[in-house]
Amino acid sequence: MNTLSNNHIVTDNDTIKQALMRAEPGDHIRFKGSLAEYVNHAAGYTRGTSTTRQDTGQGACETVYIDDFEIVKKANPGLRKLAKLFNWLTLLTLIGFCALFLIAPARPRYK
Repeated sequence: MNTLSNNHIVTDNDTIKQALMRAEPGDHIRFKGSLAEYVNHAAGYTRGTSTTRQDTGQGACETVYIDDFEIVKKANPGLRKLAKLFNWLTLLTLIGFCALFLIAPARPRYK
């Protein structure tokens, strides 16, 4: 368990924030920053940072203030495009099914 950590990444730079929001699970990224502490005045709490992997529970995570961020390589771009295509095809199929369900005539029962 001492090799896992929860990371909180914070920045006040809009360019870095936009790059962070473009990152997706599996992407290879590179960032530079410093361990930091921040205060969320709206929620009323302070979050610090861990400096060791031997701690557990609240406060066992790293809080990093990001100075530089880049996506080195997007993960599975082909599979992501294929998944997007299948999502659209699923939506079109559902719309087609609903349309045919509403316009298809009901067949009378024969005795």
